[in-house]
Amino acid sequence: LMTETLFTCLVTGLMLSLHTQASNRQAVITGCWFGLAALCRPTIWAFGMLAGACVLTVALKDRLTHACHQPTARKPLALLLGVVALVISPWIIRNWLVVGHPVVLTTHGGYTLLLGNNQVFYDEVVSSPRQSVWSGDRLERWQRSLEVELSAAGAVTERDRSRLLQQMAVDWIR
Repeated sequence: LMTETLFTCLVTGLMLSLHTQASNRQAVITGCWFGLAALCRPTIWAFGMLAGACVLTVALKDRLTHACHQPTARKPLALLLGVVALVISPWIIRNWLVVGHPVVLTTHGGYTLLLGNNQVFYDEVVSSPRQSVWSGDRLERWQRSLEVELSAAGAVTERDRSRLLQQMAVDWIR
């Protein structure tokens, strides 16, 4: 079972929660939806950053034009951020205990980046005239070769492995 179905449900809930007037209740609900979506798929943080930039831009525009005569929505915004932090805190604590560092996003980001950015994938899928799919055998062979490289480099911890895999992807992209 993949996370796409769950993530789609969570993002739908998040989007629906954004269609109501800013209130403390709405902030808690939105914070829960966003936090759960972030636990499911860390890519939602990009949306959060863009949404935050939009909110800040509108607030700055209102302040510069003195158009904002209404009370600010600072309390709901602080509540939303607090709820997001509360929802994702078990993941951060888990990573701190298991990995040794408070990882917020993912512990396998390097692998994910390398998965679509490596010579084998490019040769077998991207530049293939048949637009083939990376099959189980070829993928498994590539993964086994990665394990050999990781062992040879002494990458034992999740963090070390992710960093090395990320560096491999960045090197290949360059």
